Amino acid sequence: MTFAPSLTIITEEPLVRTPADLSAEAIFERFPALGDAEAACFTGSIAAGWGNLYSDIDIFAFSDTVLEFPVDETAETWTTNFEDGLSANTWMGRYGDQRVDLKVWPTNAVETVLAPFDTFPEPEFNGVVYDLRDFIYRVSIGRPLINEEFFRRMREIIAASTYARSLARTRKTGAENALMDVAGQLASGDFSTARLSSLLAADCAADTCLVLAGDLCPGSKWLLRRLERTPSCGITPEEYGVQILEGAFPGESDEECALRVARWTRTQLMRVEDELLVMR
Repeated sequence: MTFAPSLTIITEEPLVRTPADLSAEAIFERFPALGDAEAACFTGSIAAGWGNLYSDIDIFAFSDTVLEFPVDETAETWTTNFEDGLSANTWMGRYGDQRVDLKVWPTNAVETVLAPFDTFPEPEFNGVVYDLRDFIYRVSIGRPLINEEFFRRMREIIAASTYARSLARTRKTGAENALMDVAGQLASGDFSTARLSSLLAADCAADTCLVLAGDLCPGSKWLLRRLERTPSCGITPEEYGVQILEGAFPGESDEECALRVARWTRTQLMRVEDELLVMR
């Protein structure tokens, strides 16, 4: 018997894309159930100002009742269950030439995720899973469609918690672990792997500085944008580009490059050490 897989195209991507109408009126016409939500916002790259024609249109809604969204050939729906009984319902489909990723969360979702970070003593490290870290970040940058006061309160809750500080300590530990790898790999003569480990350490260190400055984005792909948006973190995009992204300097070996990047990383960690040690 021969295995003969087949592929059915449900909806084709347009060759030329037209930007979607992101006015509140147009969004509510496409998704009238959003009017029944407690709160709703644009989020993701669109809200951050980094979107393009190929970006998803990310929308978060908050409701404790079921919201019904359009059913058509482009739409998929599913529920994601997390710990502590938290769940999110996703509707994904087309709006014009772009894809919409619309998630509906319980109205107490932020408080549920941040509950461990409103205790004494505060957690030293942050064990929140990636999807929920992404959720907290996206709430923090949400551009309200409904109930601006709701998002103001959520941002206050995030800022008042110890979430960011514990996340920064976790990312700092990641940088330190990678630096230990660099040391061992250099000692064993594995210079190319040491260079790679140094890049991982630098990424963690830059993220540590960004988190301490209030930028909670967990996505490495946006690192330079984040550095540009957050000068208070102490690292410019130009510095990171020259020291890390451009690779080895002329005439620099893998060993020398790994050492230079590791030293740069250690300098960034030492610069923010006092902030990382603060606990309540």
